[in-house]
Amino acid sequence: MIDRRIAGWLIAAILAAVAAAAYVAAPPGRAMERGSLKIGGIDISVDIARNAVERERGLSGRPSLEDGQGMLFVFPKPGRYAFWMKDMRFPIDIVWLRRGVIAAIAHDVPPPSRGRQPETRMPEVEVDAVLEVPAGYAAAHGFGPGMPVEMPL
Repeated sequence: MIDRRIAGWLIAAILAAVAAAAYVAAPPGRAMERGSLKIGGIDISVDIARNAVERERGLSGRPSLEDGQGMLFVFPKPGRYAFWMKDMRFPIDIVWLRRGVIAAIAHDVPPPSRGRQPETRMPEVEVDAVLEVPAGYAAAHGFGPGMPVEMPL
């Protein structure tokens, strides 16, 4: 039988190791990788979410997203990835990408109303990346399915 003190230290050590691993994966306040992409001659500066922790965090909690800025979510394999507006404060356009081409766009997706569950949006086709930009940006710049996207994958 293990002494209670030893068991307590073992549990504390395990919890500390798990917390350290989570911190290394995505330390609080750590900036995501930055890059840029181009659609129809328009340059967009993006934060790049490459791992599950960064993809889950996304734009949650940010006060806004400026024109010419976005977030690029990169996935390890193609799939029908659902997006929701958890803890979002502003509307966005969701641009689904497949092999460097726009596959679909959800325009003017609103943040959830206070006290309501956010809606989930999913493309009808498999994609390998998703770009989020300010609401109205895709339409204002003429983005549409089939347009090529130059991006840092």
